[in-house]
Amino acid sequence: MEGDRLYGLVEEYAAFGDHRTGTDVDHATAEWVTRQLADRGLTVEVAPYGFDHWRVRGGVVVDGEPLEHLAVTGEWNGPVPYGPVLAMGYSVGHGGE
Repeated sequence: MEGDRLYGLVEEYAAFGDHRTGTDVDHATAEWVTRQLADRGLTVEVAPYGFDHWRVRGGVVVDGEPLEHLAVTGEWNGPVPYGPVLAMGYSVGHGGE
């Protein structure tokens, strides 16, 4: 059944894990998508490019318990002469921290 095949592709894609740009998972995912398209008769051209990349880690504690989360990246203008950068608080809007 076609729906089962499509669902299988989604499961394969999701099995790669977090697809953050520039990571090993991102590269593996891009190769997988390229192969899937080529296997279906499409011509695929890959054009690699460079970019500045920040890897962000975060820790969230609520009532003394760590909370699983994805770190939220933001925008930074200008150089960082020393590091690492530690944000002690981050407003999530609506009066929350």
